[in-house]
Amino acid sequence: MRTCIICYTTIYPQDEVEILLPNPSIIHKPNNILGRYKWFPSNYCFTCLEMCKSHIWKTYIHNLENAHCNTITRDILNIPIPLWLTDNMTINGRPIKALYYRGQMISSKLYTNMNDFDYYHLQEKIKKMQMEFQNGIQKAIHDRENITTIFQNMAI
Repeated sequence: MRTCIICYTTIYPQDEVEILLPNPSIIHKPNNILGRYKWFPSNYCFTCLEMCKSHIWKTYIHNLENAHCNTITRDILNIPIPLWLTDNMTINGRPIKALYYRGQMISSKLYTNMNDFDYYHLQEKIKKMQMEFQNGIQKAIHDRENITTIFQNMAI
């Protein structure tokens, strides 16, 4: 038995969640398709994982909307857009490919209204904003207001 590192509840064997991550021993062997991913036990209970799926996206949007200075805005724009849960629930973690809970495989994608086209469009806007930050702050501030409107339309 383990304990969830968010809510500290005991995770019993019947309630264990497994996460699908890249297999660290196979990463440098690109021709080996089988074994590229491996199931690992999660350090989180299912309830906390579901909570993170709904809150990480909202937190990212909130931080971008409420950035009170250009330095913070620039730092947020340098963070990759969060679309998937990660193994350590941070932006720099390895993306989880899937969850396995009580005999079901479950998506680890965050709860957003974004499809692949929206994601690509948003990435392009963020790249443009990053370039504007290098060229001039005022244009980037205006674009930040536009992109938060886009985020609000995509959020659930």
